[in-house]
Amino acid sequence: MGGEVEKVRKELEKRVRATGQLAEAWYELAPPELVDHARPTGVVRGTLRLEVDGPAFRYTLERWLKRGGQQALLQRCSASVRRVRVDTAAHRHG
Repeated sequence: MGGEVEKVRKELEKRVRATGQLAEAWYELAPPELVDHARPTGVVRGTLRLEVDGPAFRYTLERWLKRGGQQALLQRCSASVRRVRVDTAAHRHG
């Protein structure tokens, strides 16, 4: 059992480190108009997930990613990422 716990601990450390690198890279590289309206939410099964606040920000983010932003962002992250997915944030009212 101890070996399995150690394996899980190491995997969690790896994910935390990768998430920290990703957040740091995002704030350094993202265009100023996106920093407060888009954010990385993590890496799941090789997919970097980014969340944006609405369609206009999604368009801006997708353009930035295609123009070299994606490559720059992934070069700064040690996580194994094969693709990027952009999701629009669900705003809840009430």
